[in-house]
Amino acid sequence: MKITSRIILAEDKVKKGFKKVTLKLILPAGEAKNNSVLGPLLGQHQINIMSFCTEFNNKSLLKYQAGVNVPVFVNLNKDKTYSLDIRYPHIFSFIGQYLDSTNKLKIISLENLYDIISILSFFLKKDIRSVSYMVFGYLSSYSVKIFVK
Repeated sequence: MKITSRIILAEDKVKKGFKKVTLKLILPAGEAKNNSVLGPLLGQHQINIMSFCTEFNNKSLLKYQAGVNVPVFVNLNKDKTYSLDIRYPHIFSFIGQYLDSTNKLKIISLENLYDIISILSFFLKKDIRSVSYMVFGYLSSYSVKIFVK
């Protein structure tokens, strides 16, 4: 399980008297557990790790399939409470699922591309045309080729 995290100026905000500190995490949906990365990260802010894991797993599985990497914003208050803000997955996480990982080729089929665009248009609540421009921009910046079967 790969977990990436970033603390947004946590120590500086607490010293200056801010009421909230925000942690940005990218966790696989439904697979949060007490491990060597997540434990110390949440433990230093006195968050109960087991309650965090069960709350995150329950909320994330309502929206996404298990294993999909989703960004999570954990808003910490001074009274040791927190709130979870689970966002939609990044565009390249959808594209990366369909790329050919055996040959390291950056090729995606047109059918898979249509699936990605329709899913993203649902998540972003935008029309298919604007989402397709966004996805084609990602594809061109990562040099991904499209093929038709």
